[in-house]
Amino acid sequence: MKSASVASFIKDISDRIYQGKVYALIDQARFSIVISMYLIRPEEDPKHPVTRLLQDLIEARKRGVEVTIYLNTKFKGQDPRKLVEDPWFDRLREAGVTIKLVSPVRRLHDKLIIIDRRFVVEGSTNWSVSAIADNLESATLIESPELAEAKL
Repeated sequence: MKSASVASFIKDISDRIYQGKVYALIDQARFSIVISMYLIRPEEDPKHPVTRLLQDLIEARKRGVEVTIYLNTKFKGQDPRKLVEDPWFDRLREAGVTIKLVSPVRRLHDKLIIIDRRFVVEGSTNWSVSAIADNLESATLIESPELAEAKL
């Protein structure tokens, strides 16, 4: 792995700061959003934090932003195909979001977002209501095109 040069800035966005900062990053994205996530658990409630994040991805796609999501499929006792049967994943695909299912041979444990090949959000936060609204989670926002490229 090549090393990244010094970041322009590094900011802690742990716990309740995460949600607002990620909304803003998605809303400001100009050309690309790449998400690599262990778990995305959407709900139909429009106020649900994951629902709002997914809706923001659809809106970004409508603005012409390329959106790609890599999803873990290795869960104990669960059929990987069932993970993306939720209507939200259909909506994302219909909007032009690329969803890539990682082979269940290995577990994808990322909680990673890369915006415009410049901003990197990395930490412990899955896209679930418990992670975003209840848990104590760690997340860091780093502005570094070099790190973004290395992660991509």
